Amino acid sequence: MLCARATLVAGSGHARYPRGTTVRAVVFADCLTPDELKEFSFSPLKQRGWSRMIIDGYAKLANNHAFATAHSAEAQAFRAARESGIGIVVLGTVQ
Repeated sequence: MLCARATLVAGSGHARYPRGTTVRAVVFADCLTPDELKEFSFSPLKQRGWSRMIIDGYAKLANNHAFATAHSAEAQAFRAARESGIGIVVLGTVQ
């Protein structure tokens, strides 16, 4: 499992953010390398309305990684990535 700090840009079909809105996010993806993340995640991200992703940094996590708080947004996104391949936590918009 890869956990990436990323910058995401909303596309025209995003349900929450207007087109062009830039956000900081944590992306969990069921892959092993940043290149795989870029290739793998583009389709699921596009389906969620994101038009672009810039990876700012990443870490590899074990599939049985335990979070300090099981109900945190990060823990929920991690579980979503284990189930569907990708999970996203939006941290806030970039001004």
